[in-house]
Amino acid sequence: MARDDENLVQPLIGTEIPPEHSSTIRAPDDFDGPVKDRGCTDIFCLILIYIMFGTMTGIGAYSMSNGDYRRVIYPMDYSGNICGTNLGNGTADMTEYPYLYYVNGMLDGVCVKECPTFSNGLADEYALVTFGGLWKVEGTKTYPADNIEIANYNDSSFVKYCDEETCYPDDNTVASFKSTGVNKGYGFAFYLMDTRSRMNRCIPSTKSFNYLVNVTKADKDSNVLSDINSTAGWLADLTGDLYKAKAIILGWGFGAALFLSAFYSFMLRFPGIIEIMVWGSILTTIGLVFGAGAYGIVLSYQWVSDSPRVHTDKEVTNARIVSSFIIIFGTILTCITCFLRKQIVLAMGCTEETSRAIKRMPLVILLPVLGGIATIIFVALFITYGIFLMSVGETYIQTRTNNGVQSTYRSFEYNQFQMGGGIFLIFAFFVTIQFISAIVSLTISTSVATWYFTRDKSEISSGTVFQSLHTVFCKHQGTAAFGSFIIGFVQLIRAFLSWLFKVASGADNKFAEGVLCCCKCCFACVEKFLKFINKNAYIQTAIFGFGFCKASEQAFYLIMRNAARIGSIEWVS
Repeated sequence: MARDDENLVQPLIGTEIPPEHSSTIRAPDDFDGPVKDRGCTDIFCLILIYIMFGTMTGIGAYSMSNGDYRRVIYPMDYSGNICGTNLGNGTADMTEYPYLYYVNGMLDGVCVKECPTFSNGLADEYALVTFGGLWKVEGTKTYPADNIEIANYNDSSFVKYCDEETCYPDDNTVASFKSTGVNKGYGFAFYLMDTRSRMNRCIPSTKSFNYLVNVTKADKDSNVLSDINSTAGWLADLTGDLYKAKAIILGWGFGAALFLSAFYSFMLRFPGIIEIMVWGSILTTIGLVFGAGAYGIVLSYQWVSDSPRVHTDKEVTNARIVSSFIIIFGTILTCITCFLRKQIVLAMGCTEETSRAIKRMPLVILLPVLGGIATIIFVALFITYGIFLMSVGETYIQTRTNNGVQSTYRSFEYNQFQMGGGIFLIFAFFVTIQFISAIVSLTISTSVATWYFTRDKSEISSGTVFQSLHTVFCKHQGTAAFGSFIIGFVQLIRAFLSWLFKVASGADNKFAEGVLCCCKCCFACVEKFLKFINKNAYIQTAIFGFGFCKASEQAFYLIMRNAARIGSIEWVS
C-alpha cells in the first residue's frame, strides 16, 4: 500500500482533542494489513545505538586488557594480596589460601586455607586471628591450632602481632574486647569463630556471633559484631537462600511457569475456557476482598469478647476501620466490574483472537524465549565488562580512627574514565534490555497484525513470524532504539535518585529522603506510562510503518479515545 494513502487507512485512530483526531477513521475495504511499501524509520537512533554498542565493546576490551577479574571476584586481605591467586606485582603468592577470614569491621582480613568450623557452632574467645597469624592465650583450654591455617604475613609491611598487653590484658575476655588489638572489632585481631564459606569469604555463623556477644559483654547494636554480621552476612543470606531454593526457582520459577503458560495458551483455543478463567478470577478476587473485610470485623468483635481482654480498644478500632476500608474497596471493585462488563467481554474476545493467531503461528510463542536468551547473553557480557572495569581500579591505603586507635585498611579508587565508563555501561544496560524487548514486541505485533488483516487465514503460518522478524530488523530497528533510549534515560535517572536516597539515608536527612522518595515515585510512574505508550506505538509502527514520534502520537490518541476498552484488555490479558 502506498504511503500517500496513509491518511485513509488509520483504523480507529482518533480521539483527541485536536480536530484532526476527534473522529473515528476506519480503514477502506481493500486494506489488506501491514503496509508493504515501508522505509527505514528513525535511522539516526539506529546509528546511535550501534555507536553505543561499539563504545561498550571498546570499554570492555580496554578493561579486559588492563584489568584482572580476580581482583574483584576473589577477596583482598589487609595487605593488598588477593586470596587464592598469585597476581605478582609485589603481592604475595596466596594460591593455597583461597578464603578470607574477617579480622575487623572494616572488612580487613587474612587469607586462610579453609574457613574454620566448630562442632558446637560456637567460637574460641581465647584464640585470636591477627594480621600476623593465630595467637592464643597461654594456659587456656582451646581448640587445636590446626583449626585454622593462616598464610604467612611476616614479610608484610603492615603486619601486627598480639601479646597479652595489647590483646588480652588481665586474662579477661571483656577487657580483651576493649583492648588495643581487638579495639571492639576495629583493630588488627579478632576471635576465632565458627564460619561458613560464601563466595570465598568466611562468614560467621549466627550461633557463634551470639556467643561472642555474650562472653564479651558487647552491645550488639553498637559494635563491630553487628557490622561484620550484617555487612558480610548478606552473602550468606543471598547464596544460602538461592541454594536452598534452587529447586523452587528452577522448577517452579522457570519450568512450571513455562509449562503453565504454554498450557494456558493451548487451552484458550477451546470455547468457553477464557470466560470461565476470567470471570472466575474476577469473582474470586472480589469474594476474597469481601471475605477479608468480613473476617476483620468478626475478629474485632471476638477481641472485645475475649476473657481476659488481650487487645486494647485502639487496636479493635483500628481493625474495624481497616476492615471497613477493605469492604468499601470490594464494593468499588464490584461497581467497576459491572461498569466495565462490556469492555471485559470485548477483552475476552481479543484474547480469544490472540489464541487463534497463536494456533496459526505457533512459533510466535518462542519469540519471548529468544528474547530471554538474548537478554541472558547480554547480561553475562555486561557483568563481564563491569567486573573487569572494576578491577582496573587502584588499591590505596586508607586510615581510620576508631575508639581512639588509628588503623589502616585497603580500598579501591577509580579515575574519572572508569567512573564515566561505569555510568555509561549502566545506561547501555538499561537501553539494551529495552531494545531486545522492543524488537520482540515489534515482531509479535507485525505477525499478529498480518494474521488479523489477512482474509485467507490459510496463507498464515510460522513463516509469517520469520518474515515479520526480517521486516523489523531491516526497517524498524531505529524505532526500537528510539523507544529504548527514552526508557533507558528515565531508568538511569531513577538509579541516580536511588543512589541519592541512599546517601541521604546515611546522612539521616529526613527532608531530603522525603523529597527523593517522591521523585522516585514520580519517575516510576513516568516509566510505566512511557512503556505503555511505547508498546502501543510499536503496534502502530508494525501496521503502518510509522516512525516512533508519529506512532507514539497516534497511539496516544487511540488510547485516549478507548481508555476503558484498552484498560480492560490490559487487565484481562
